[in-house]
Amino acid sequence: MLSKIKQLIEPHREELPNDPEQKVHPGDGDSSEGRAFREQSDERHRMHIEFFYFHPRPSTDLQLSERELDRLPIMCVTVHFMEKDKPVPHWMSAILKGLEDVLAAMEVPFQKVDQSHLYSIFVDVKGPVKQDIKRVFQLLVKQLYHLHLRDEKTVTLRVHVGGDELYSDLLDAFREQR
Repeated sequence: MLSKIKQLIEPHREELPNDPEQKVHPGDGDSSEGRAFREQSDERHRMHIEFFYFHPRPSTDLQLSERELDRLPIMCVTVHFMEKDKPVPHWMSAILKGLEDVLAAMEVPFQKVDQSHLYSIFVDVKGPVKQDIKRVFQLLVKQLYHLHLRDEKTVTLRVHVGGDELYSDLLDAFREQR
């Protein structure tokens, strides 16, 4: 039964001979629609990503390792999409929407700026910060960091570590956007 449904859904393909020496490559029988979708998703979208960490005692000469950064709460994540003539990639929209859904499900109040080529989300870290919230943001940071490592010319990163002053500046900026 499943094979009949599969035949109806998939486009007709010629049967390949059962030659063990013949290698079948993924994508050999792809339709033109699949190829067009892959080409569209492979387009490079230049973006600049900023992470804002809260440190209770920041200093100007502060040097933190990646492990030390993981211990700090993240106040804000901002993504600047640099090419205004291209739409925001669907996969990035899905990641950011997923973050919003997770925070809403955890009943975490957040503020966001969602413009055509700018996305920013702010979480108040002055109140009690749940460990799960830190983990959610750490996972997001890791995903975006790996995106940067994959193509450093297309995706640039900047990390900000600050205390009460940076917190106040971010909070004021988000209040002005309302």
